[in-house]
Amino acid sequence: MKFKKFASLALAGVMTASLAVPAFASETEITGTYTAPDIAVEVTPSAAAFINPLGLDIEVATGVTVSGRQIISAPMTIKNQSAMDLQVDASMTATINEGSDMRFVGTTTGGAGSTKTAFAYLQATQAKDLTGADAAVDATAIGTAYAAWDATAYSASTDLLVNSAMATSKANLVVVRAADVTGGTFTAYKPGSVALVRLAGDCVASPTAGSWTETKTEAGKTTGDGFTINVAYTFKPATVTKYDVTFDQTGGTGGEAASVDVQKAAEGDAVTVTVTNMGGSVKATVTVEDAEGNAIATAPANGEITAPNGTATFTMPAGAVTVTATFA
Repeated sequence: MKFKKFASLALAGVMTASLAVPAFASETEITGTYTAPDIAVEVTPSAAAFINPLGLDIEVATGVTVSGRQIISAPMTIKNQSAMDLQVDASMTATINEGSDMRFVGTTTGGAGSTKTAFAYLQATQAKDLTGADAAVDATAIGTAYAAWDATAYSASTDLLVNSAMATSKANLVVVRAADVTGGTFTAYKPGSVALVRLAGDCVASPTAGSWTETKTEAGKTTGDGFTINVAYTFKPATVTKYDVTFDQTGGTGGEAASVDVQKAAEGDAVTVTVTNMGGSVKATVTVEDAEGNAIATAPANGEITAPNGTATFTMPAGAVTVTATFA
């Protein structure tokens, strides 16, 4: 027994000695670099705005006529050609023509008052119908979308108020969604990649203490009632909530297949289901349900596809959906 105890003590000494061997040192070098993000955005460089006290029909751009707007601008756009969703922030300075006695005010004029005052603000909205290659989003398409943009009242949470006494700014004026970018090259606008922008507002229609004076430019000098507004945009990655798109395929034995173009989508996004390799007697039915089992409308109606290849689309709600393609 004494021998065994001695052997154990000797082994412990060996283990202690082995643990005492010093470790070899090594190093890792970490080098930080900065690469400017690739953000490609096109904005309208200049646009006309109109003081229209009587709210008459006015052609704000070729083929684009609006009615009942006292302060209105020609169509402007922000086009995102980047592969990321972008938040658009804006800052503004405004000046009134030298010699003009018009003034900007911070609340609606209601169209009535004694002096030449105007209430104006910058608005932006996603134009989800302006999609496709850059050539497709031309002046005609922009004009059609602009004319369909209904007049809306000023909102302090979304709009940028004009103030000639000081610069103003607005964070998150609008979010422009990512474009279709392949291999680093822009190819097409997706729904929401283009935003429409306008100056809107109201003014005193018939001032009792004077009248509106026509704007004129002579010998390089502009006189009469009018203003100049400069808007600067800045862009940063936007946080857009996206929801799961779960897909399932049932039935079919002849090589039929279906797929969805995204696994996550934001509210309002168009999601496409593509069906391929169907035989002549096979029909695919695409159904979409939200988390509560409520049906989400598809196009074509009922999601029925009978051609050998076809697609069904739906608009993403504010929540996860389950998509099923059934072959029969």
